[in-house]
Amino acid sequence: FFVVDEVHKTLNDTLRTSIAWEIAHLSRDFVVLTGTPVIDNDTHKLIGWLKQVVPFEVNRKNFWTAANAMIAKTVNTGIRVDDKDIVAEFTPREEQEYHPLVPPALGGSNTNPRHEDWVKAADICYQVCDREMVKLTIQLLGRGVMVVARDSKHQEILYRMLARRVSPKDIFVMKTGDSIFLTDDAVEEGKVHGYKIVIVPQRKAEGYTLTYLSAMVTSVYPGNNATREQLRGRINRISQRSDDVVYRTVHTGLLTTLLHNHNSAKNLSIALKGLAHQIKV
Repeated sequence: FFVVDEVHKTLNDTLRTSIAWEIAHLSRDFVVLTGTPVIDNDTHKLIGWLKQVVPFEVNRKNFWTAANAMIAKTVNTGIRVDDKDIVAEFTPREEQEYHPLVPPALGGSNTNPRHEDWVKAADICYQVCDREMVKLTIQLLGRGVMVVARDSKHQEILYRMLARRVSPKDIFVMKTGDSIFLTDDAVEEGKVHGYKIVIVPQRKAEGYTLTYLSAMVTSVYPGNNATREQLRGRINRISQRSDDVVYRTVHTGLLTTLLHNHNSAKNLSIALKGLAHQIKV
């Protein structure tokens, strides 16, 4: 009997994926588990697994029919979700610097943007978003806030901005090898400090719990849908005592376009999960 946890890591064309398929095919039976079955806009990456659980050939035309056989149960924590996208505002100077870098389709004047122009435009957008992220974090501080950064360099930028407003001892910056079990019980028992802010890199989406916090503030970063959903799950878990959790996604300029692409994958994930029977906990 073969069990694959976090099966969304076996969807792309890799050696790991081909070996997992082969072992599943050779086993008497198998179960695959994930809370994030969609990693991008191409849900058909699941066809390799679906072929092994239905008695007919699977293709793009009958994909959703086959998907009914794969999805069985999904957990509903019963926690209310307050999810909003926030548009960050450019200053006049930032707007003046941004427009010559992007094409007319994005409101700019550059008819032939180079790679360097895109990089500079993105840097300006993130600079604008950083201010709004810090502002929102301070507003939500009473809930405790998980702040998602682009990478370790971005973590340090956000830390310095937040440390001017909040005591540094109440801010935890999660590094690559770190883990933390920040729950109400752990804080009450003195096992961990009751941090008000935890800053995590967007690539670190597993292996820790932050249910002592009930808000998440992020921007729009390149990456897959599974990672984004896993990050949201750090605060929306069974150990969450709050009746609701708050999610705020900050965007502006070209990051707004990227957010629209992310939402396409998000909607596909919602549709796929809609095939499952919910287990309320």
